[in-house]
Amino acid sequence: MTQIIQEHMFLMLQLGKILDIVMRFDEQKRRSFSISNDISYAKRQVQIRQKNKTGAVQDKYKEAVNIQTLERLSMFYINATPSLSNTISITRSSTNNPDVTAQQLELIVVFCKICKKILLSDGLRGNFKKFGTIGMVQRIMVATALLYDHMSPAGIFCKESAITIKTIVEILQNEAGIKSTRSKSMGKKSPSTSPTNAVRSDRASYHELQLEAGNLLTFLKYSSKHLNDASTPKAIQNIFKTIV
Repeated sequence: MTQIIQEHMFLMLQLGKILDIVMRFDEQKRRSFSISNDISYAKRQVQIRQKNKTGAVQDKYKEAVNIQTLERLSMFYINATPSLSNTISITRSSTNNPDVTAQQLELIVVFCKICKKILLSDGLRGNFKKFGTIGMVQRIMVATALLYDHMSPAGIFCKESAITIKTIVEILQNEAGIKSTRSKSMGKKSPSTSPTNAVRSDRASYHELQLEAGNLLTFLKYSSKHLNDASTPKAIQNIFKTIV
């Protein structure tokens, strides 16, 4: 798998960018509480104008502003995480070959572990001069964890999972300032929870990074598939009960 990643680094970077966009899109959707109402309003206006035969839509907008398109938009946005849900659905339906699926899962695991390694290492984190890059790594880590949870039959929360969910939660808690120390599952050395020297003056960005880490914890809780399974240890379920 390491050789595959090395040989296809460009594709890995593209996958990371896609997952980052997916996570940022769904975060914007979460903040846009009125989007479903806006779509419903647009549908009503189109229906009224069609009935009264007034205010016809210009030809260049007809493809976008019609009942069928607005219905599809409405069904898309009805999901709490529309972009991630569609990404998971497309990935799962890409093949029925168990061997290929196993390779996909292995690749997802490796990608997630790379993100965890970066976030746990002060040396690797120090290579990034912007907090936005660390935020991107956080988002990709959570996205790959959720992909694994939805694609793996047993999910990410069972003891046999190839990805240790407890470590991911603790990383995000440290980033969010919720937790200042780390358990044995994260190793002996704790990552810096304060800005690096190179970006110490950018306090606003650091605060945004903390807020995003907290949001990702919530995202991880409510977008997972197997959290409430019988195979999920009570200790893990109790950790997520504290996440709002």
